[in-house]
Amino acid sequence: MILSLKANHQSFKSLFFKKGFNIILADVTEKSTQHDSRNGAGKSTIVEIIQYCLGSRPDKKSIFFSEKLIDWCFTIEIEINGKIISATRSIAERNRIYVDCALDYDSITPSVDKLSGKQYYSVKQWNTLLGNSLFEIDNCFNTIYKYKPTFRALISYFARRGIGGFISPFEYYARQKQIEIQAANAYLLGLDTSFVSNIQEIKDSQSTLSKIQITSAGGMVEQYLGNLGSLNSRKAALQSEIASLEKDLAGFKIHPQYFDIEQRVNYLTEIIQETVNNYTICQKTINTYTKSISQEVSEIEISSKEALIELYNEVGVFFDEKAIRTLDDVLGFHSQVIKNRRDYLTNEINSLNEKSRVLKSKIVELDNERAQNMEIIKTHGALDEYVAMTSKLSELQQILGSIEAKIESYSKFQKGSSELKIQREQIVSEARTDIMQRDSLQKAMSIFHENSKYLYGTQPGNLEIDITPSGYSFDISIERAKSNGVSHMKIFCYDLMLLELEINIRPNFLIHDSNIFEGVDERQIYKALELAYKKTKGDKQYICMMNSDNMPYKLFDKQFNSTISNAVVCTLSDSREDGGILGIKI
Repeated sequence: MILSLKANHQSFKSLFFKKGFNIILADVTEKSTQHDSRNGAGKSTIVEIIQYCLGSRPDKKSIFFSEKLIDWCFTIEIEINGKIISATRSIAERNRIYVDCALDYDSITPSVDKLSGKQYYSVKQWNTLLGNSLFEIDNCFNTIYKYKPTFRALISYFARRGIGGFISPFEYYARQKQIEIQAANAYLLGLDTSFVSNIQEIKDSQSTLSKIQITSAGGMVEQYLGNLGSLNSRKAALQSEIASLEKDLAGFKIHPQYFDIEQRVNYLTEIIQETVNNYTICQKTINTYTKSISQEVSEIEISSKEALIELYNEVGVFFDEKAIRTLDDVLGFHSQVIKNRRDYLTNEINSLNEKSRVLKSKIVELDNERAQNMEIIKTHGALDEYVAMTSKLSELQQILGSIEAKIESYSKFQKGSSELKIQREQIVSEARTDIMQRDSLQKAMSIFHENSKYLYGTQPGNLEIDITPSGYSFDISIERAKSNGVSHMKIFCYDLMLLELEINIRPNFLIHDSNIFEGVDERQIYKALELAYKKTKGDKQYICMMNSDNMPYKLFDKQFNSTISNAVVCTLSDSREDGGILGIKI
């Protein structure tokens, strides 16, 4: 039950509601004409504010985006499960609902504002909480079902808004989606909501199949899905690659100094190469020196004095004794030079041999160190490498998922619609059996019939619900149904039935804007108000907005006239700037 509606500005006309019958009256003024239905008084605004406090998402053209209201806050006081909750939502902080006490719900707890210390919920959390508290959505709907009604959809049948909310009993806004209509009304009437979800999922599958069939007509199926054989082959290859990569990742060891070791290996490789080059140069130099010594020994043997004199004598040159003595000196000098050179080369060879030994030893030592580091690199990896492998695995898994989806689509395409048709027929057959056993439906039809009979006497309306291959079929048959007033009374009777129907958890309040009485004959208005009063004498609550010139006072007897007077909680007027609900003009 709604107890009150307030704002943080004194100009706002606070509303205090009670159990049973409540009327907010918009008074007729001299300014009001037949084209002015006192919209300036703010009757519709009241419903909008109530819905705003209950977590609606306001349209950008609504008052909640007006600069004049930027510092406004609205507070609703509502009784939920025996607990009175005060919930405040501001214009500046639209995503927060401040509450004076928390609702009982295991998975959602309120946050606390650091500055004020007040508790608040996000709008999403608030809708979840109200859905559970006012409709028990979490308990009534299995999570496996894709399509199910939301709190925002269900509450809109108990507080209709705008002209779009009064087009049809089964809709709360113009051009509402069929799946929303079926899911919400099925729940509110106590029908099988799983039937709605299952039928819609079959529709989705058939829609997908139809699109594929259209594509097939253009020869584009294989382009869209791929060849089934190649898809299965690619799937097998990907599964093998994924398994191998998963195995590598499972045995992957990360070394903290991986990059340092890698740099050390590169450095050692460079040093080893440089040392090998030096060793090679030493060996080549040793060979050169050894060959040079060998050649010089041969020259000494050839260049003896006797051999030289004999050589010259053969060409006719003869030396005297003085010349021969000089030749002995030259040959002695030459022999000493050769000896000195041979000794030098021998020393160099010995030095180079020692240097080669050291270089060879260094090569072996460096190569051993490099081999140890290479073993670490071989058996370990870097974090970046691990991340790259993980990323690659994720990419392959996504590709595999896409291919599996294509294979599934291809299979559905090949099977055609026959399987879906069989499923639909089976679900529809089960639903027909189920609906015959629903006592709640018979009760709903009976209450609606009683309501419409109270208004129209011998020409009451009937609530008609049937099972079709597309889901539930909802309709209301009544004489003079083409009349705008009769259409509105269909909605009135249906909503009042939803309030009275005690099946599934639901709010115990019903709110109607003055649109519900537009075009309605004054006798039917009188009967509707009287019916609402009688139906809410217990623990129910009915709140309606009325234009004073639509109130059929002349039809009221003294007692009901007193009832109406006592039911008026506020009288609004557009004759003054402060006459409306906000007390200001927007």
